[in-house]
Amino acid sequence: MASTDDRFESERDRAIEDLECEDVLFFYVGTLLDEGGTQAIEYRLRTDSEDPEELHNANLIQVTMLLSVMAEESNAGLEEIAEAGVERAQAGNLHQRV
Repeated sequence: MASTDDRFESERDRAIEDLECEDVLFFYVGTLLDEGGTQAIEYRLRTDSEDPEELHNANLIQVTMLLSVMAEESNAGLEEIAEAGVERAQAGNLHQRV
């Protein structure tokens, strides 16, 4: 079994490859950086559509994927993660959009 660092590097490399594909219609990249003991949180979100329904559906797909992965990799359930995410998003101090 690969170490956490090996899995992290593998997934990061795979994400970089995916973003280089010409067929990407929607992407979200969130980064949590350690900058000398403080955390820098940034995200990038773009879609190749301006249709409101397509945007809504793409956003739902992204949220669903994130919730599923986060629940799978933690001791928390989907509801707990979703509720905490909503609370933090409403607080408005979670991220810096770049």
